[in-house]
Amino acid sequence: MLGNFASAMQRSDGLLLVPPTLIVSDYGGHPRSSLMDEIHQHLGMSHKQACINLEKATQFITQAFQHEVGRNQELSMLIGRLEEREAESEKSLTEHVQSNRQLTLKIEELQKLLEEKDNSLTQANQTVALLKNELRDVQQFESQQSNHRPVQEVKEWLQGG
Repeated sequence: MLGNFASAMQRSDGLLLVPPTLIVSDYGGHPRSSLMDEIHQHLGMSHKQACINLEKATQFITQAFQHEVGRNQELSMLIGRLEEREAESEKSLTEHVQSNRQLTLKIEELQKLLEEKDNSLTQANQTVALLKNELRDVQQFESQQSNHRPVQEVKEWLQGG
């Protein structure tokens, strides 16, 4: 009889709702104390079930938190490794920047030296061209004079003789 009463008055969370008028009056011909005993017995069982459900929920939540703690530790270690890599990369990048600056300075220095050598070579080529022109002029002059002896002397002088 309490089974019908309990199923009609039981909530979805397993707790029993008992209207106050049923507690005061007799239920289905049963005296009030018998109904109260049944209600107390059912409430005791509902209380035990609620405790069991609470314990299961507590265990589930504890496992979930333990899993998250483990995951957070893994993430913390990963963050630490990434920070180390970042520091190494930053150091390497700084070294590369310094090396590039030094190489740029060296390139500028070599470029200046190359320009100086190019200028010297250009002056030497101009001097050679000028001397060739002078030699040609002298040769033409000598050929007009029919005396080749001075031209021969200039040639020997240019050859280091």
